Amino acid sequence: MALPTPTAIPSRHPDCCLSFSSTLLDILTSTLRESIHSGLVLSVGSGTGLLEALLHSKWASSPNSQNEQPWIEGVEVLQSTSSASSFATRYLPEQCCETVKGTWEVSSRAEHAAAILFVYPRSPELVRRYMQKFAHPSSRLQAVIWLGPNCDWPEIQPCLAHGEGWLPVHVLLGAEAGLVDFEMMAIIRRPQEMP
Repeated sequence: MALPTPTAIPSRHPDCCLSFSSTLLDILTSTLRESIHSGLVLSVGSGTGLLEALLHSKWASSPNSQNEQPWIEGVEVLQSTSSASSFATRYLPEQCCETVKGTWEVSSRAEHAAAILFVYPRSPELVRRYMQKFAHPSSRLQAVIWLGPNCDWPEIQPCLAHGEGWLPVHVLLGAEAGLVDFEMMAIIRRPQEMP
C-alpha cells in the first residue's frame, strides 16, 4: 500500500489515530538512534501500521548501513470482526506484526525490545505492565516513548515514572513534537554509557 508523504505540518490520516509530520519522524528517528542505535523497537498500539511503515521507510532510505538501523515491529489487539492480518498488516509486512488477545496482554516480543513505542494505548494499566515487566535494570530496554493526547497524560505519567536506572521523563507538546496541538510525546531513556 502506498505511503502518504509527511510534511513539516502535522496532519491527520484516516489510517492512524496519531497525527504525523516529517518533524515527528525526525524526532523519533534521532531519539531511537541516540538511545538504541540498532535493535528492536516494539510499537504497542500500531493499528494499521502506518506510523511504523513511515519510520521503516525513512530508515530504509537513510545513508546509514542497514545493520545500524533500528527494526520496528507493531503490536495490536486481535480484531474479532476481521482477520488479524488484514487489520494489522495493512502497511507493515506480516513478519513485522504481532497480535495480542486484548488490551491487558503484554507482547512476548517485548523481552527482546531495545525500545518500546506506545501509540495511543487504550489502557494506562497496559503501559504499567510493560514497564513493570521490562524496565528493570537488567533488561535490554533502553528507551520508552509514549505518543497520545494531552488529556491522557495525567494517567500515563505515573506509569512511566519508573525510577532506578532511568533519566527523568522528557515531554514535548504539540508542534514541538511534530504533532497537532492536543497531542504530545513523552520520552524516558536510560543514561548513555560513556566509552
